[in-house]
Amino acid sequence: MFRHFLHKIRQKRWERATCGLKATKMGLKYHLRNYDDWLIFHEIFELGEYDEPLRELCRRVSQSDAKCYVLDLGANVGLFGLRLFEYWLQEKLPLSRLHLQSVEPDRQNCAAIESLIQRNPELGRCWRVDRGLVGEVSGQGALTQGPGHFAHSVDERSDAQGEKVDYLDLNQIIKDWPGINLLKVDIEGSETSLLSNFPGVLAASSVVCLETHGARRHEVVLQHLTESGFPNPSVRILSGEGPDVFSSVWVAR
Repeated sequence: MFRHFLHKIRQKRWERATCGLKATKMGLKYHLRNYDDWLIFHEIFELGEYDEPLRELCRRVSQSDAKCYVLDLGANVGLFGLRLFEYWLQEKLPLSRLHLQSVEPDRQNCAAIESLIQRNPELGRCWRVDRGLVGEVSGQGALTQGPGHFAHSVDERSDAQGEKVDYLDLNQIIKDWPGINLLKVDIEGSETSLLSNFPGVLAASSVVCLETHGARRHEVVLQHLTESGFPNPSVRILSGEGPDVFSSVWVAR
């Protein structure tokens, strides 16, 4: 009964939230197309899933004049990016000092991010979006749609069903960056491959926030963070338990 009641409340809230074009407190325009969009918006803007690392990022950036580089892997429909810009504007930091690189494998999600940028053209000068998979240095994977526009899966077998999408070489993306001020990762189980195949990405990062999918991957991620000199990660359980637990981890050095 309670779960049914909670679902009804959420249904009403997303119906109100998806009526037309909306704006954040800082005036950034967005449109939530469906219930899945609203769920992600709710997690990021209302529950503050990334607020702690974003606050830490802005605190650090406000103490220097250097340009800030953020790498968003698994960007989905771009709402993490929108939250980043919201914090940036709240702190009265100039957009000219920010470069956000988003990577997302799903074609429709990439189109949603481009629409978000078009609604806020001032962000287009500092927000780049590339379509591709993350985790391997090269090759392709078959992208299989999950429920809604998240929880996709990737099959690397040559005979796998699904749209073939190229893996992006992250070393090429960040080769001219002086460092990564914030690394955000939500790539549906490929996080361990990412950290193993691109040790330089983690080594270059100052603040890291990522989701781990399953207890085994979670332990591997914590080991990588420890070996890279990140102390005392903050861990929050998102859902599940035992071997199927999903967690959010953020850490800074």
